[in-house]
Amino acid sequence: MNLPNAITLLRVFLLPLFISLLVYGHRVWPVVLFSITALSDALDGFIARTWQQKTALGSILDPIADKLFLTASFLTLAYVEAIPVWLMVIVVSRDGMLVIGALVIHILTGKLSVSPTILGKITTLIQFVTILLILSLYALEKNLVLISFMYDLTALFTILSGLHYIYREIAKL
Repeated sequence: MNLPNAITLLRVFLLPLFISLLVYGHRVWPVVLFSITALSDALDGFIARTWQQKTALGSILDPIADKLFLTASFLTLAYVEAIPVWLMVIVVSRDGMLVIGALVIHILTGKLSVSPTILGKITTLIQFVTILLILSLYALEKNLVLISFMYDLTALFTILSGLHYIYREIAKL
């Protein structure tokens, strides 16, 4: 296993700790852990590209790790009432739809393609930034209503990228 894939797996292994810290009321450590996770996401991609360590496993593992961490983050933040449930439902529904869609296409065509679009990458970035802002305000015990714009932006890009993925995959059939 190469270094970028090991870094990606580390993100997955940190997920239960992140969830536990949030659920049990810790406010600062989740910010630190999420920041480390976000930075490691950028780092593994950078290392894979610059050291020519891109692998088929990494191209599948990295987006799965991102989705696991983001989905768990939105679910947990909704559970601790740090974000509105509607936002969590939009994010989780879109990701569930993408997974089911990929499986259906795999069954129909025998191919499994995990290729993010620029809109999907922007959506992931917005989701990461939104969670980081929420966690930071949550840690400071500030009013989370201050970031309602980010809720709306996250929801908008999540819906748009979901529709874009549907259109793109249907066009391939």
